[in-house]
Amino acid sequence: MNYAMKSLVLAAVAGFSMAVPSSAVLAQNFDFGRDIAAPFLQGLMEGASNQNNSGRNSGGGMRYKYEAPSQSGSGWNNWRNDSGSGWNNWNRGHNNSGSGWNNWNNNSGGGWNNNYVQPQPNYTPQYYSQPQTVARPAVVEAPAPPAPVAVKKEIVAVTPKANAINLQGRSITAAEIQSGKNLFGSQVQGMVSDLEQELRGSGVDQAALIAELSSKQVPSETQLQILQAVKNGDAAQTQILWTSAAKDVNRASELYKKVATQQLVKDLRDRADSLTVSAGDIREARSALSKLDLDASKRRSVESILGVMDDTLKILGAVSTAVPGMGADTTRLPAGSVPIIMNPKLPTGHAVSLGNGYVMIGTGGVGAFELTNGSVAQSMGLPVAPGSPVAANDTTMTLDGVVLINPSNTGTTVHYKLKDTDYTMDPGFTQALAGDSWLVDFHRGGSFGRKSYKVSSGAYAFTPTNQGWELYSKTFEVMVDNSENPHEFNYAVQNEHATVGPRQTETHTSKYPIYIRFDRGNGSSIKQVKVQEGTVKVAMNPSDGLWDLYSPESTSESTGSGSFIPAF
Repeated sequence: MNYAMKSLVLAAVAGFSMAVPSSAVLAQNFDFGRDIAAPFLQGLMEGASNQNNSGRNSGGGMRYKYEAPSQSGSGWNNWRNDSGSGWNNWNRGHNNSGSGWNNWNNNSGGGWNNNYVQPQPNYTPQYYSQPQTVARPAVVEAPAPPAPVAVKKEIVAVTPKANAINLQGRSITAAEIQSGKNLFGSQVQGMVSDLEQELRGSGVDQAALIAELSSKQVPSETQLQILQAVKNGDAAQTQILWTSAAKDVNRASELYKKVATQQLVKDLRDRADSLTVSAGDIREARSALSKLDLDASKRRSVESILGVMDDTLKILGAVSTAVPGMGADTTRLPAGSVPIIMNPKLPTGHAVSLGNGYVMIGTGGVGAFELTNGSVAQSMGLPVAPGSPVAANDTTMTLDGVVLINPSNTGTTVHYKLKDTDYTMDPGFTQALAGDSWLVDFHRGGSFGRKSYKVSSGAYAFTPTNQGWELYSKTFEVMVDNSENPHEFNYAVQNEHATVGPRQTETHTSKYPIYIRFDRGNGSSIKQVKVQEGTVKVAMNPSDGLWDLYSPESTSESTGSGSFIPAF
């Protein structure tokens, strides 16, 4: 700044000083430095803000504008926190001891004569209002971005193809019902004859009885009464008359049993001939015969005859109450355990529905007619597993990411850490982790310390070794065994359709636990199982007659049903 400019500044200041009112009231609120000089010089100083920025001054020249409204000094004395007065400390610079204008540019001498070179202004002057003192906001750290979260892919389970349950048969005809009644009625009659033969000699010999009565001098009238009671089969009356006439209690009791047995066989004969014998009659016969003094061999024979007769009567009852059909139609056979009549007159696997809950299954000439309860499917040669099926597992299948497994055969809980979070896993459990890789840190147990592995996509099993726990990658292999089923079996494995042919097997491998979904055969029931390894066998569940998967167990083989063949 040259001398002319300095003079201009002083004149301006003086002019403003003369314009200041002298009123006492105004003087109380008026401050020259704050209210007049500062606003005026602020704009002027900004215009030459960087004119003297050389030397050791960090912001020299006229750049330092007024910034201290709270200072106690007034006028120009405190232009920039300086303790001097007037213009003496215009720019204290760097340890200058001079005063007035003498220290304009960090010079130790006074005046304007210290080789000052005025820089050329490069800034267009602008007017700025006086800054206000504002509290500085506290610095707030921006939150760290959240760690990326691995999103597990959503799996839409496919619907497995339908499986058929070939429990088909035909209905019984009216002619077969009549033939069956005649057949089983004749069998009952033959069994009564067998019973009579077995009990021959157990009844009362009337000639021997008359001779015995005469020897005991029993009156003729009493003898006739006793003989009539025996003929009528009245065992109780016979016992009473004999005790009264012959005074022999033991002999009277013996006669009672003989008369009762004789009458029992006679009643069975009459009812068998009229086809009116019932299961109740068999029960009464068993009760009466149990009181006879039969030797052990004869008793076993009698019990066997009565047992077969009882079963035959039940078969006769089932046939007699059957609902006839056309015989050639295809009938859905009942599922689960039902009463089955094994019929040697029908080919193996041939089935006839009686329409009342009973089913006849052919045995191909093997054995005799037999009544039993069981699975129609098994009787027809389809695979049926008597044990418990593989349990359903409705958890979401894993086809990506990392799966940690503690196999059930370890019998021990494992402790491990994922991303600074501690976990425990009991035997037989798994943990699915989304993402392509994880760092697994685990305690090996005992004094073996900790170990860490970075694992990538796949399954890993905690495994006990002689050096403590280890973590091994695992591959799964499962065989679907359909070798005893004469029909194909459809299913979905790892969410993809698959089929195993009749009497065939299929093997599947995966780096994740294997999930199998299948239709059970009724069109509405789909089951999902989770299999780690081994074999699952296709078989029918005897409880409901639907397809299921089992651990390997032997089942019977099947043959075709053939054409129409009479049941009797």
